[in-house]
Amino acid sequence: MMNFVLGFVVLLVLVITSGKLGSTTVAQFTDNAQSCADGLREGDTILKVDGQVCRTIGDLSGCFDGTTQTHDFTVLRNGQVVHLPGVTVGPSTDADGNTIYREYTNEKGEIPNIPVVPGTYTFKETYAPSGYALNVAVKTFTVTADGKVTGDTVIRDELSKIMLKKTKQNGEVLAGSVFGLFDSEGNKVQEATSAADGSVLFQQIAYGEYTIREISAPYGYHPSAEEWKVTIDGTYLNPTTLLATVINEDAPGRIRITKQDALDQHTIAGVQFDIYSVDEDGNAIDRVAQMTTNEQGIAESPDLFPADYIVREHANPTGYEDTLWSEKITVGMDELVTRTVTNMPIQGVIRIVKTDSETANGLPGAEFTVTRISGLPSHNGEGDGEVVAVITTDENGMAQTPLLTWGEYEIVESVVPDDYLDDGYSTTVWIPAEAEPQPVSLEE
Repeated sequence: MMNFVLGFVVLLVLVITSGKLGSTTVAQFTDNAQSCADGLREGDTILKVDGQVCRTIGDLSGCFDGTTQTHDFTVLRNGQVVHLPGVTVGPSTDADGNTIYREYTNEKGEIPNIPVVPGTYTFKETYAPSGYALNVAVKTFTVTADGKVTGDTVIRDELSKIMLKKTKQNGEVLAGSVFGLFDSEGNKVQEATSAADGSVLFQQIAYGEYTIREISAPYGYHPSAEEWKVTIDGTYLNPTTLLATVINEDAPGRIRITKQDALDQHTIAGVQFDIYSVDEDGNAIDRVAQMTTNEQGIAESPDLFPADYIVREHANPTGYEDTLWSEKITVGMDELVTRTVTNMPIQGVIRIVKTDSETANGLPGAEFTVTRISGLPSHNGEGDGEVVAVITTDENGMAQTPLLTWGEYEIVESVVPDDYLDDGYSTTVWIPAEAEPQPVSLEE
């Protein structure tokens, strides 16, 4: 005698496409409450129907022919023979009227003892186990008259997964971003980090409702403030596209330099600075940016990725000492690094020697007025035309100005020594790059 075991669960759907029965089911029954308090139960072994012993699946064909019927059943339940009079049974059908058989797989991933008659069947998965994605493939197998099964009876599930992609603002992929998968209670149940190709993968996700958030971004970038909601259950299909492409906003810094005259703090325009990336040893490599001071003496870099840089003064402004400023600067995220850089003007003195034309002796008491004709270009004519020194020769006939900055100066003898003629002497002198005293010899 062949026995048939019933099951009442919902994982695999079996549809008869041809065979002895137009439709059949042994998985879903409704009890006839008027004639039987219990009815058929999961795990019952059917021994008899209406007093007839069941030896083959064919013996059940009259009971389960796709119509609603009432029969008396004798079953083996928990080792005891139980008589069930007046049990109403009926099919569960799909939209086309085809009978559906539903059952869960066991701990081995199998559904044994499926009651079928010879024919061709299709089956598919309708609810995937927790941690797996639903496989929507439809499989077909055939049962021959002698009970041989041919065709495909295996369904393979993939782990359930959620995919995102991480990029920079310029579209380049970004590795190292950390994402969290949080359950409905706010607990982090998984963590995933973007790979070298920017991909982010969560997989084998249990049933539940989840929120995905970016926990942290690589240095130099802001993590996204967005959130993504996902519900996972047995009907979840693994996506063929990304849940989202997550863009990290840059967190650049900048360098701002104020250029000033070291003596009077006058701002200096037109000074170029070069910005270089550095290697592991701190040596300058490539020039990544340059900047030039404006009329306010301020130069500001473009956005820079947070890192170490070497900033170098490209050339000295006219009239200043030949010393180029350079500094290694660390730029942090969203940081504006400021520096005040000064240049020392070229300076020199004018020394006058006043002598008697006949004796060559020095003449004291001669007064000279020194006026700036033109000064440092950075000062844009400020101070031009001003008297910068009034000097008088000493007993040796010598007079010397204090330090004067780079520029052209006019010297006029404004008071001649007693008993000497005023011949209206004047001359012009430059304070040159060498900053050596400029001697002026005068004879009376």
